[in-house]
Amino acid sequence: MDEYLPANRTAVDVGAWWGPWTATMAKQCPAVHSFEPQPVLATQLRDWAPTHVTVYQQAVSDRPGKLHLSRPDHRPGGDGLATLRPTGDNTIEVDVTTIDLHHFDDVGFIKIDVEGFELPALKGAEQTLERCRPRLMIEIEQRHLDYPITDVFDWLTARRFQGWFLRDGRWIPLNLFDVEADQTAHVDSVKSASYINAFLFIPEGEGWRP
Repeated sequence: MDEYLPANRTAVDVGAWWGPWTATMAKQCPAVHSFEPQPVLATQLRDWAPTHVTVYQQAVSDRPGKLHLSRPDHRPGGDGLATLRPTGDNTIEVDVTTIDLHHFDDVGFIKIDVEGFELPALKGAEQTLERCRPRLMIEIEQRHLDYPITDVFDWLTARRFQGWFLRDGRWIPLNLFDVEADQTAHVDSVKSASYINAFLFIPEGEGWRP
């Protein structure tokens, strides 16, 4: 992360889980805003977070309110698969906000890991993306979507972001990504190196490239 995290700007962690990304952001950024709707995890984050990290016990979408969060995997670590998509499994009601409602200043980096709710989260950050032009790290998986994964890519492209995906430790231009070859064919082994789900988006006009 060190190479693509702007060290002198604010960072936002959407779907913070127990905080591995937040911890790295906190070492390099003057302010970190971490969103985690699960009460136990949000409390754990607050317990160890330094003073320049603000933890929000909220989910992120395109409008504020309340939604039901499902945790479909009950194994240890399964709370990392919690989703706002309706599964009817082990649900709790959570507060929902948008990134834009917080009016963050000088956002240089946003990480999003929300198990299929990427597009609503992005739409709720549209003003922030336009105003601050941050870099974006997003985990996106077709198996969690009921629409083509390219809808997310196209939404960002229309807002002048260029994309890459991570394969074998190298960032490859997004136009070379093939959802069938890079994801669907490996859906039974999502932890394997062949399963691609990490995407990086950089605002057009920025000189830095991965």
